Amino acid sequence: LYGDRPYPEVEALVRGTLQRAESVGNVRAMALCQHALGSVHFLVGRWPQSRAELDGSVRLAPSVGAAQGEVIGSQRLGLLETAMGRLEDGYQRLRRTVTVARASESVQVRHHSFTRTLAALAQNRLQAGQLGQAVAYIDESFQVQDAVGECITCDGLLYPVAVLVFLVTGDLERAD
Repeated sequence: LYGDRPYPEVEALVRGTLQRAESVGNVRAMALCQHALGSVHFLVGRWPQSRAELDGSVRLAPSVGAAQGEVIGSQRLGLLETAMGRLEDGYQRLRRTVTVARASESVQVRHHSFTRTLAALAQNRLQAGQLGQAVAYIDESFQVQDAVGECITCDGLLYPVAVLVFLVTGDLERAD
């Protein structure tokens, strides 16, 4: 089904690691493995499974003080809900995620998570046909990027959405 792509091997490796983490009660590793499985399953289109795994990760993360895991997991859940057409659910989750990130004591969370979460909000608003809000979230993403610096993973999530938003709104110069 997946040809020569590494999906089955990655899934097997993460599942084995999750089993080991569960056997010794390592909640932090369990949350990380749930997040990894949810992310992989999102990418290959196994969305209901992804949703359950990401939700499990987000529920475990606060118990071990993993604010970054909670925020990134919630961002991915919001993006997943958006992709599934559950636009209002995704929008509300992403808005809560921004609030949690802003209130975090972790500099990493406050700086690293905003660009990706704002890009997910822009994607959500684009799909909802709220183009003004989508542009506003993209603009805020670039302001955050200017303030805290570039991040290859966050920017990799921002730029494709920004290009789509600018193309749809007819701003070809910014899209370029």
